[in-house]
Amino acid sequence: MMKTMGREPRPGWRDVAWPMAAAVAARLVLLLFVVRATGLASILAGDSMSYLRPGAELLRHGCFCSDGLPEMDRTPGYPLFAMGTGSLWGAVLLTVLAQIGLAALSVWLVRRISFELLRDARGSIAAAWLMALEPLSLEYSLRVLSETLFVVLLLVFLWLMMRSIVKPAMQKMALAAAVLAAMAYVRPVAYWLAVPVVLFLLTMRMLQSAEVAQAQRPRGHQWKAVTVFALVFLALVAPWQIRNLRVANYAGFSSIADKNLYFYEAGAVLARESHESLEAWQLQVGKDDRMRWSKLHLEQLSWTVARHVEWLRRDGLQVLRQHPWVFFETYVAGEIRLLFAPGASELFRLIGLHPPGRAGLIERQWMLPQWMVAMCMEAFLLLLYGFAARMWFALRMRKERVVRPTVLWMLAVIAVYFLAVSGGGQAVSRLRLPVMPILCIFAGEGIAQTVKSGDPGRI
Repeated sequence: MMKTMGREPRPGWRDVAWPMAAAVAARLVLLLFVVRATGLASILAGDSMSYLRPGAELLRHGCFCSDGLPEMDRTPGYPLFAMGTGSLWGAVLLTVLAQIGLAALSVWLVRRISFELLRDARGSIAAAWLMALEPLSLEYSLRVLSETLFVVLLLVFLWLMMRSIVKPAMQKMALAAAVLAAMAYVRPVAYWLAVPVVLFLLTMRMLQSAEVAQAQRPRGHQWKAVTVFALVFLALVAPWQIRNLRVANYAGFSSIADKNLYFYEAGAVLARESHESLEAWQLQVGKDDRMRWSKLHLEQLSWTVARHVEWLRRDGLQVLRQHPWVFFETYVAGEIRLLFAPGASELFRLIGLHPPGRAGLIERQWMLPQWMVAMCMEAFLLLLYGFAARMWFALRMRKERVVRPTVLWMLAVIAVYFLAVSGGGQAVSRLRLPVMPILCIFAGEGIAQTVKSGDPGRI
């Protein structure tokens, strides 16, 4: 049974300045290496242009469009951020530098959330160091992609929710809902995060947790706060759905989910059935080749965007219904890949190297340094899991040590949500990035508990 030796001192700016400085320094060094090795090619590789094109069209012509058509996949949050930080004038390196600044801010937020949640100075500093050196965060802060901005908004949301749970107030809930809506505009995956969050809040209110009892608020005020959260979120995301309905007769928030359903989830099933890779199947059906897709689906040439997306959703769901067990297998395989892929392939592509496919980490064509980097990244990830488990098994949920136990469960629910929606054929280590700050918070406390386990004053 744990005992406390007084209130933990709050970490000062000097304590958190070191991990923040390390985060900036590591990213600047890697950025110099990337620019020298590949120029801007790897920084702008992949999905980057799908964000930049509609953002530039919006600011220059007032139309959020791509190739002359209303953009339905991307939402305007990250495109506007990229344009405003320099990409509108072609200075994408300024956007990357802004993201490096956001990465340093995420380190500070992790330390702040960890300390306010667990009141453990050493644990919060350990969490900050883990976030500063976390490989996925390091890699994607140098890519013109939405991940870094999304993680910062997620941490702000977690911080606001933590304070709202302790002392329910309509103003705090409204602000948290506004940040969640901003997250949805940056990455649509946050759109449905409102559902588990609201369900969690409702369950918490019904169970009358210790935090709510300590807040000394009328019960009606607590329910009003949850209602305000839901209404503010809906009010802020509704305008974009109305825009989609008006310009393309599409009632959803983003069509990317329907496309992923067909090209990744159903595609993984059909590729497994035809004994070929997902990439080969996507190439065969013309996923990124409009000419090939049109030849295979001549009847769709006159279709609207909404009708095309509706067909993708309907056909994708039909494939999953016809092959439920194959879908289950591909989904589980994707979850395993999501949980344990270290992200080494993305790092090597970033610096201009080309690792092999999915045959495994130990390949003859890999040079020894690449193999060592991959193994170090995997070891870092496994250590995070191990120390996070240490926290959950060793930490006693007492008022003296865990001021806000309900918030711990809220963080776990949010982490599970991001993992659950990212499995299947679309699963890559990049999609694990929103979970990493939560994992760093847990692992930081696990490290602190491991260090303190030999201190008789703490046991």
